[in-house]
Amino acid sequence: MKISLFHGSEQYAVFEHAGDYGRFAVKASGWIGLLRICFSVPVLDMHGCWVPESRTPSARLPWTVESRSAAQRAFPFLAFFNSAQVNRLSAGLTDLVDDTKILARMNQENCTYDITFEVALGKDSGDFELVLDRRPLLWTDCLEEWRKTPGVKLPAFPDAA
Repeated sequence: MKISLFHGSEQYAVFEHAGDYGRFAVKASGWIGLLRICFSVPVLDMHGCWVPESRTPSARLPWTVESRSAAQRAFPFLAFFNSAQVNRLSAGLTDLVDDTKILARMNQENCTYDITFEVALGKDSGDFELVLDRRPLLWTDCLEEWRKTPGVKLPAFPDAA
């Protein structure tokens, strides 16, 4: 899979990823403006998706999936899975502070989802990682592992007493 990074309208990096799992450093310290991370994933054996705003996973594939996160809402994560709830692609950022928009659009001609993470960088923005996971695990296990990734510090929910 080809991953392209853009700052504003200028492409500044392109790299290939072929494995089932990868963590990729994104250098953002000192930058201001819109940073885009773009890649495509084949729509093979995908039957549903989930984003943090969803109460329950989708039982169908929408043409467009959109999610927004920021320091005070949601988190930058997207999961596609098959009918057995097995992960087909989980993707997330370890940047939980900057405003982020995730947009996945079905590309019928190429049989892919074209996915873009847009991060609004400010003067205090720091470096972060893009985590891509295509391992054949339950998608909820991929989410749990992403939550444990260094740099991802989601609030803990108190135990029910």
